[in-house]
Amino acid sequence: METGTYVGGVRIKGSFKISWIGTCTWIILIQSALLGFNFLGTHVPDKFFEGRVAEVVEKWYSFPRVHLRLTNVSNQVQILLSMKLVELGIVPDYSTNIEDSATNTILEEETPSNYDISVGKTIGTLNVVENDGQIAIYNDHSHYVLSKKLFEENISVILESLFSEYVQQQKLNGLETLIYIPSSESLHITQYGKIPIIVVEGELKFYEYLITVDGSIYQNGILRTSNNKEIQTDEFPILLTTNTLMTKQYTMSLGNKKINYSQSVPIFAWDNIIIYSDGTITDTTLSWRLKVSNTPLDFLVIQDKLYVLDITGSVYFVNLKTRRVNSIGNAEGASRFYQDGNDVLLCSSDLCYYVKEKSLERLDNRSIENDVTTIYPSIINVRKSAPGVFVDKTFLGTEIVFTYISNNKLRILTDVGTWELTLRK
Repeated sequence: METGTYVGGVRIKGSFKISWIGTCTWIILIQSALLGFNFLGTHVPDKFFEGRVAEVVEKWYSFPRVHLRLTNVSNQVQILLSMKLVELGIVPDYSTNIEDSATNTILEEETPSNYDISVGKTIGTLNVVENDGQIAIYNDHSHYVLSKKLFEENISVILESLFSEYVQQQKLNGLETLIYIPSSESLHITQYGKIPIIVVEGELKFYEYLITVDGSIYQNGILRTSNNKEIQTDEFPILLTTNTLMTKQYTMSLGNKKINYSQSVPIFAWDNIIIYSDGTITDTTLSWRLKVSNTPLDFLVIQDKLYVLDITGSVYFVNLKTRRVNSIGNAEGASRFYQDGNDVLLCSSDLCYYVKEKSLERLDNRSIENDVTTIYPSIINVRKSAPGVFVDKTFLGTEIVFTYISNNKLRILTDVGTWELTLRK
């Protein structure tokens, strides 16, 4: 494995104090304009530290922790690093990276390895530097430098070699994840448990449960409808109609419980339209079904108009009122739709097209960069990376359960919970 050298930075110490919670948990209270507690490197308002939140914090602090010092490290790499440490039975602690807003200094524990918190203790410091497509990861004993791709592929092996004597034989079971949203100053608890905390940037809202297309709530195998009816189902129900329960794999009659298995998978819902993996669509009453295209690559709904680009580069326009389908041309290499005022554009890395109801009009002076990390439809602005899915810098979860737009609100359902974002018109 390729090795290299690294020159570390300057240590600047700021003021902090240690407080004891119960008998086996301590937190650092930052002396800043707003007093709060430091949960493994994230400053959270003091008012949240009670009840279940205190129990979640105490559980994380009961396991061995490694301090991580990061330099120019992206959110994607940080989340991946945290996940892989937790998988090995080690808790990531980013306290050495906290910047005090009042004094503009970095807070750092004097001798972190001297603190023994119940069963858990700090087991040293790990430095990670990301620069120009390469990542350096090292401690006092070992040093690795490798490309980002190789880092993502080998991080588990590297961490296991760095902390072999501390790797837990059993996984850290029963852990929960805190979701902290600074913009609304709200804190949630989810059973995700693969990382200690997710800090939300921007205007995303979060719900600990999954919200179906019809607005029902699904949690712990129970679907609760708007009229407080409860239905037990092991598989997440995308949609509940008057007579039918719909999942990705089947539809079930609520009357005779008859199950019809799906020949294609629903991949997205846009208001009252459901789009399937084979290029068919239906409405949320499930009363009709229409073949539009081959497997969709990107799509866009504007009022009663549906635009579809399929994997062959063919482009289709659908009048949702009349259910009339027009095949309007081929745009091989195109990857995404844009709405530009009243116009719809379809673009590739070389050019763009105006998309009309019956034709494509080429525009040679406009183009986009193709992004292989895009999750479609491209309008939702969700990206896929090694640890999971992101909106901008916010980590949403390891896997997407389902995604839909309803009343101009985008809902992204993941193994963490439901994320909601109001789309800009």
